[in-house]
Amino acid sequence: MSDALDKIARQQAALSKDVKGLMRTRQVVRSTISTPDGEVQLSDALADATDAAAALPGQREDLAALDAAQSSDFDLIGEAITEQEALADGLHETQMSVIGTNLVVQEAQEQAEEAIRAASEVSEFAEGVKAVADAAANDAEAAKNTANSAQREAQDAAQAAIDRAADAELAAKEFAKAQAEQAQIDANDETARAVAAAKVAAAKDAQDKADEAERAAKEKAAEAKLAADNAAQAAATADSKAVQAREDALRAARYRVGPDGVYSPAMPEGGFRIGAQLVRVNADGHPYRIDRWAGAEWVRDQVLMDQLLIPSEDGTIAIGNAQIYAPTIIGGEFFGNRFEGSTFTLPSVEASETVLTDQCESVGQWVGPWDPIPKPTLSTAQKRSGNYSLLLSKNPSTTERGAKRPIPTTSFPRGGYFSVWVWRSVAGSMLVTDEAQVYGGYDMPAKTWVEIRCAIPSGVSVSQIRVSDAGAGAALIYIDDLTVVRYTSLSGKAAIDRAPSGAARVYSEAADGSMIKFQDSQLEADYGGLSGFVRPHLFGASAISVEMGVSSTQADTRSELRLDAGGSLLSIVAVRDDTLIGRFRFDGDGVITVQDTIRSRIDTDWQNVAIPGGTGTCRWMRKLGIIYLEFDVKYTASVAANGVLAPAFTLPAAAYPPLNKPISVVGGGSVPGLGWVDSATGRCTIRNLHTAASTSFLGHGSWPASS
Repeated sequence: MSDALDKIARQQAALSKDVKGLMRTRQVVRSTISTPDGEVQLSDALADATDAAAALPGQREDLAALDAAQSSDFDLIGEAITEQEALADGLHETQMSVIGTNLVVQEAQEQAEEAIRAASEVSEFAEGVKAVADAAANDAEAAKNTANSAQREAQDAAQAAIDRAADAELAAKEFAKAQAEQAQIDANDETARAVAAAKVAAAKDAQDKADEAERAAKEKAAEAKLAADNAAQAAATADSKAVQAREDALRAARYRVGPDGVYSPAMPEGGFRIGAQLVRVNADGHPYRIDRWAGAEWVRDQVLMDQLLIPSEDGTIAIGNAQIYAPTIIGGEFFGNRFEGSTFTLPSVEASETVLTDQCESVGQWVGPWDPIPKPTLSTAQKRSGNYSLLLSKNPSTTERGAKRPIPTTSFPRGGYFSVWVWRSVAGSMLVTDEAQVYGGYDMPAKTWVEIRCAIPSGVSVSQIRVSDAGAGAALIYIDDLTVVRYTSLSGKAAIDRAPSGAARVYSEAADGSMIKFQDSQLEADYGGLSGFVRPHLFGASAISVEMGVSSTQADTRSELRLDAGGSLLSIVAVRDDTLIGRFRFDGDGVITVQDTIRSRIDTDWQNVAIPGGTGTCRWMRKLGIIYLEFDVKYTASVAANGVLAPAFTLPAAAYPPLNKPISVVGGGSVPGLGWVDSATGRCTIRNLHTAASTSFLGHGSWPASS
């Protein structure tokens, strides 16, 4: 019995300590307990239990008699206390399990939030999104697995807590019931009542604590389950967003393919997505076409919209209503039926100008390259084009051949070239020069026309072209079709606009300030103080004329070219200061009418001719390509009847006729005579047809000039 009392004292002290600890940590929030005598303060119950324990030594003898009867009761009390300790341990383990569950749930929530953030970042990526989307999907899957595991662990922990709480509640109820019954039995005993009150209080508090633990465990389990469900839902959402982001990126992807047929980037897993773009490039890497994947094949990409606006600092481009509006349009070529605008300007371009073309249809200005080589001869033996070519003459003392042709001194600021065709009877080498430089030897095959083209460097001036045999050979050499070309630049401005008067005009303005304008059917050219014009005039329905004029501060000169509708009349009229200065007319029947005052550039005035052995007048003149001769002479010695006077006089070479030319002669004042001019010597011979001797003769003649 004493051992039991000692154990009760120890258990009471431990119970008091546990209850105070539970109250201090707010695990037990109740301050009263229910007893058969009513509500008792828990502190009073503990105090009574303490007093009862203090009175126990004095009552040991009184209780000795009851030891046998109470031994079984104290055994029950010990078992209750043991169960109470086990209950406390179970509650502690439940609390630790709930705390662990909270940590697991919190970790799952953090992982889910991390997955959501990763998924959010995934949605912002552009190109290269595939790798990021896959990583996000993997993270989401890991988060989902973690959340599922956390959910299972939380459910297991919650279930364990519920089971422990249920066991604790059952044990506490059974213990409380047993203690209440024993306390009722021992109610008449003060010590028994105190012990019973302590037992009842402890049992009640244990029951309350078990209820509270059960409630807390259920709440934590519910919260853990809710957090796990939210984490699973967030992981599923993140996974869905990652998949959607990847699909969106693949639908908006742009691929590139060249002539080799290799796609960059490569085709994704599952094939191309509808809406993806393909840029086709040529061998140089320049795009030439854009297609869009339609699900089974690439089709031409089309953009359909009501209006397209492209704003910029320099203006806005608008495409809509079948029109394009833009401040500036730059392109290579424009095709259309009609263009409207205030000014159309053509920029500078590189161009070429043919300075000389000689088809070698005459010897013309070709001469020997140096003395004593004579000029080439006209030949039909070999010809590249036309009817003739030129056979190069050879040096009398050697077999070297060559020819040169002067050209108007021409500058080549941008360079140029000249071209001549050469034919040789045997293979050999040709030497070509433009006087400014020697272009070296050109090896040529036999009996084949070959073009020799020589580039003229920029900045030089050329005045002649020379072609010669590079070596002394027996070859016959023919040349044909000489062309000299100069590179130039169409600088300045060519434009189409309207003049201030409103009239349409086309003009070209050069860098030197000169301008050519076409306005109101009139062509004008301006340079410095000079201004020229060309304008057409209509004369009824049968004739049209073109008037040309040059105006300056000194004079106003105008020329008019008139052509009737049938082409039977062509007339050229020149006027200076409103005064007729010349007229040249071609009639349809071949008659040419020339105003007397008109002269050719190589015309001459009357030239006197010496009269050997006589006196009088003898003269000739050249006008518009015709040689005119007139004479009235008297000789000292008479010419016998039917006699011949040779030479009566001799004309200069410029007046030679192309063939022996008869002339009209009158002898003796009235008797017809006979005369002619020799084409080779220019000597004039006269025969006296009179029956008597005569010393006086007069006559005249005309013929085309020979050169």
